[in-house]
Amino acid sequence: MNIIVIGKFSQDQFGFHIADTLKDMNHSVFAYDPELPFRYYKNKIYRRIYQLNQLLYNNLLMTSAFRTYKRKKLYEIITKNKIDLIISTHDFLSPDEIENIKKRSSCKITMWFPDAVSNFNKALFMVGEYDALFFKDPYIVKMLGDQYNKNNVNYLPECCNPKYHKKFLLSNEDIAKYGCDITTYGSPHNIRSSFFVQLLDHDYSIKIWGHQPPIWLKNKNIKSLYTGEYVFNESKSKSVLGAKINLNTLQPSEIVGLNTRTFEIAGIGGFQMIHWRPGLTDLFEDGKEIVSFNSFEDLIKKLKYYIVNPAVRNEIAFAGNIRANKEHTYKNRISKMFEFLAIT
Repeated sequence: MNIIVIGKFSQDQFGFHIADTLKDMNHSVFAYDPELPFRYYKNKIYRRIYQLNQLLYNNLLMTSAFRTYKRKKLYEIITKNKIDLIISTHDFLSPDEIENIKKRSSCKITMWFPDAVSNFNKALFMVGEYDALFFKDPYIVKMLGDQYNKNNVNYLPECCNPKYHKKFLLSNEDIAKYGCDITTYGSPHNIRSSFFVQLLDHDYSIKIWGHQPPIWLKNKNIKSLYTGEYVFNESKSKSVLGAKINLNTLQPSEIVGLNTRTFEIAGIGGFQMIHWRPGLTDLFEDGKEIVSFNSFEDLIKKLKYYIVNPAVRNEIAFAGNIRANKEHTYKNRISKMFEFLAIT
């Protein structure tokens, strides 16, 4: 099939892995980034300049003239090629843009939303004529289906890409760099920072991979947690494997479902502890493939046990790795999407 993926395509981003997997499944893929391409800068000045450019660019996208200009490339791809399917990896399309696409093509148009309900923003997908909507949280699917009478919503969890989220043999240099008691990766938002800073009182060595917190945050303890280095693909795998425990904190707005980090850590083969959510038991066997915690007190109790029991950690990590690579890959998810859409 000829498939357009609308999204972000820098290393390890959602659109990148979807497009990569589709190509491995022998589909022709057209990648279309509707926004400013993602760039990572370790230097704070360059990062601030990029953030400013991103803000200006997104404001321009709100103007009709610039948005029309930006969408010309998308319409050209559709006009010049027989497109069978469009997968938007976020709420990138407005209702009139979907209408314009349908005038040019008979292809099916879907959205696979990888975020929590808190990131709905304008929720343009509620008034766009999508053929199908896919969400990672069963709560969203149930609410939109039952209370808002949306009959085109489907549950499609996030996943891992075995080509990139995989085991590596760590060198002594890797162990020196990535070794620690507890780790995670992600942006230094306040919810994550306030959670992890409490663990410093328990004398664990902690490394959070991702850029430093914003300049206005004066808390030195929080800043000490962050390495200031963005990890992806091989470096992400090494950061996961170098730690005794991968601590996966979920946003409060992750109501039933799980985040992508859940599947990536399992796919890499790291031992993982995660905030409990109702949807966990449908995806992993708690206590045997992954370990959940219900409260901070529960977390501390379990940390004390698992930190000194490497054999138990390795057994659980191994089982989670088998499960992730068997059931929770991009290929699995895309195949399920095709089933929903009744396409081959």
